[in-house]
Amino acid sequence: MHPLTTAPPQPPTHSLPRADHNNFYAYVDGSCFGVGSFMPDHEDGFFNNTCLSGSYGRFDCTSSQLPEMHDNLWFSTSSPVAPPLTVCGKTLAEWQSEGHDLRTRALGTGAIPPAHDLITLAKSLLSK
Repeated sequence: MHPLTTAPPQPPTHSLPRADHNNFYAYVDGSCFGVGSFMPDHEDGFFNNTCLSGSYGRFDCTSSQLPEMHDNLWFSTSSPVAPPLTVCGKTLAEWQSEGHDLRTRALGTGAIPPAHDLITLAKSLLSK
């Protein structure tokens, strides 16, 4: 599978106040996303995105309402191999085993596609 291939877009499980989806974030300074705490049924969403950054995301792990996250592709810009991605103090595998951020993948700088592939991805998203 080509590294930029993500799962087919999955709709949110309910209406989200703010959902970042089907985006391409290249060489972001910081993390791909950052969100706070939410009231029930008011959480944000981050899904089906491709991101090249130093860290994956920031959010309040103690909130009773976590952001809806799934089907993301994260490339670390600071490590040639995928660093052990941790979410809320758990490995990505442990986090996913609890039903969070399903089908998200983490890869290192060695897996970042050539610039022309990244440009093609950006153009394809802009033409939709």
